[in-house]
Amino acid sequence: ERAFERGRTRLESGDPAAAIEHLEAAHRTLGDDGGIGDALERARADETELREGMAAIEHDVGATDGDLDDVAARAEALAVRFSASKPVQRLLERVQARATERRRALAVTRVKALVRERRYGEAVALAAAFREEGIDTPELAAAAREAEEAAQRVGALHERLRTAREEGRLEDVRDACREILHSLPDDEEARRTLTDVEETLREIAARRDLAESARRRGDVEEALRLYREVLELHPTSERVGQVVERLEGEASERRELVRAAVDAISGGDVDAARTCARRLLDRYPDDEDARDLEAMAFGMARAFDAAIRHAERHIGREGEADRDAVAGALDVAARIAPAHPRVAALRERLGGTAGSAS
Repeated sequence: ERAFERGRTRLESGDPAAAIEHLEAAHRTLGDDGGIGDALERARADETELREGMAAIEHDVGATDGDLDDVAARAEALAVRFSASKPVQRLLERVQARATERRRALAVTRVKALVRERRYGEAVALAAAFREEGIDTPELAAAAREAEEAAQRVGALHERLRTAREEGRLEDVRDACREILHSLPDDEEARRTLTDVEETLREIAARRDLAESARRRGDVEEALRLYREVLELHPTSERVGQVVERLEGEASERRELVRAAVDAISGGDVDAARTCARRLLDRYPDDEDARDLEAMAFGMARAFDAAIRHAERHIGREGEADRDAVAGALDVAARIAPAHPRVAALRERLGGTAGSAS
């Protein structure tokens, strides 16, 4: 009877293995009388449940890749169910230790994963949450520091972007956006800003190319119009403002040079005509007006030089035909450049030659 009582006490306290030992001793002496058989059957069933439960928990501890919180909860429930069983209490201690270790490892893994994905703000917040839960390891602290430093770098880049936008420095805006997207590929603000600023820079480059092409052609007014459009797109650009200011002066300068070249050609000032045309071409290499003016000045110069050479070959010769040749050549030279000193000098020589012949 004492063995039966001890066995029943062990069974009620949650130690079926110890209960079986006492109940089997009582059963050998008293048989099934007084409920001994039922108690022994229940103890054996509880012992089977405990053994199988512990085996399942042991298996899941080794087979689970993620956290072990559910396994630990099952071990705790089994330990409560069989609170007097030392094996299950030892199992609970092992599982809880493994669960804590796994929780720490997974905390570091999750924070590092966010850092690899460049989600630095989330990584910092998650690390702080883990610390509040009591998870604080050197590995977690290192991962949190990496995330915090990266977040600070990105914050500095955002500040740089904001300043560049306020000051209208488009190239700096583009560069800051690219650096932000290198660190945070999913940053929508930086991506949207980069798209806008790159489109603006392409428009500026296209208009600038057209403006420079117009300027090379001598179409200063068109170049000025295009650079003013560039200035509207990039109003803070000192360089573009300086170009607009310079072109405003160039427009009148070119008109004056063209007029001077035309006047020189009309007045027969061959040297001045060529000088003006050359100045125009030096400044506007593709200027068709300048090329035409140079061609006219060059043609006039060639005709003038040819007439002078012809006159000089014949001026020292005797004979009426030679004097007629000189006079005709000088008439041509005079029509081209009536005020040229070489024409006057040759006419004076021609007059002197005619006097000597008479």
